[in-house]
Amino acid sequence: MPENFLSEKRYMLDTNIFRYKIDSSSHYRNEAKKFWTMILSEMEIGESEIFVPHEVLRELEIQSYLMMDKEKRRLDAVRGFLTILPEINNRQAEHMIRKISAYIRSNYKKELDVIKRGVEYPSVSDSRILLNAWQYDCILVTANIKDFMLFPLLFDSDALKLYDPITENYVVLDPIVHETITNDKQFNVMKQELVQLLNY
Repeated sequence: MPENFLSEKRYMLDTNIFRYKIDSSSHYRNEAKKFWTMILSEMEIGESEIFVPHEVLRELEIQSYLMMDKEKRRLDAVRGFLTILPEINNRQAEHMIRKISAYIRSNYKKELDVIKRGVEYPSVSDSRILLNAWQYDCILVTANIKDFMLFPLLFDSDALKLYDPITENYVVLDPIVHETITNDKQFNVMKQELVQLLNY
């Protein structure tokens, strides 16, 4: 992990955090605005930093062709607050994240659906975002919690690492559920493979 971080609290933002902020018709625009107000206030006093992976910028670039001019201006306005991090290019690790996510969905879907929005395995794009958030030890902020339920399992059970701006809360697994899954033999085998792929 790079040593030039300024704050202990590091947010990594998913694409939807930008889309909900700039899209006037979004059902979650108010929640997104509240979140942006919170993190910008924290940043002003040096309490947090805001990061974005290249994958999110690529997604926003594609989506910009469907944006109205005022939405593009809003997007440009928030870009100045962001730090773009070097990304991992590791297709095997991305695939392993999807594989582990599919495994836990298949075996622990009910236990993982803590906010009742379902549990899925991530797309390739989302697996890249998850991988970067893990590499840089960030708080992953997303409204698509269902695609990122692996993320809390990569940390200790009391770590606050997955934030849902819709509920304005961290997603926290029951400690017993966390322990059960992280002690699962197949989960551990795949996690060790992931760690080896990243040379952690």
